[in-house]
Amino acid sequence: MPSPAQAAVSPAAPKRIALPRSSTRLQQNVAYIKIVTRIRTESWGGVAFDGTLYTPGRVVDLESLPRPLIAIECAGPIGAWRRGKRRETLYILWRFDVALQEWREIARAQAEDWRWSVALRDAAHQALHPRPELVDVIKQSRELADEILGLIDNRLRDAAPDVKTSALHAVYEEVAGRIVNCA
Repeated sequence: MPSPAQAAVSPAAPKRIALPRSSTRLQQNVAYIKIVTRIRTESWGGVAFDGTLYTPGRVVDLESLPRPLIAIECAGPIGAWRRGKRRETLYILWRFDVALQEWREIARAQAEDWRWSVALRDAAHQALHPRPELVDVIKQSRELADEILGLIDNRLRDAAPDVKTSALHAVYEEVAGRIVNCA
């Protein structure tokens, strides 16, 4: 059983990861993974996902891949094959969670033509351009100020009155200068 100190340390990020693979052996000739780097809306209504093509399940260096790491997997045709009938193709949108070191499915679509790209466009855009987490600036700044004031109070507790006055004046001058530089 790991000690609490060992449990608190997160495992190191893997140097190599396996790309997703939902396709079967029979679908290998049509299946692929595209690591998405950019999304372009085309004039004819479809969406173009720019990026690099890989074989599903391929092991690649994590450092060579973009962040955020988004992939579209073409998993091949779905359903039973029948002579003269077209089958829809399955596409899966994946996001690699670096903290958990695993692929997470975001969305999937199936179509006989380019319409799958439109179905995945919004989810892919949100994954490729995540919104920053909202921060409560007032709360965080108050907590930080309280922590700094606590440190000052602890440090000055046993100091002589003249030393306290001089130290607080020096801190005041330094803080005032930093406020001017932040504006």
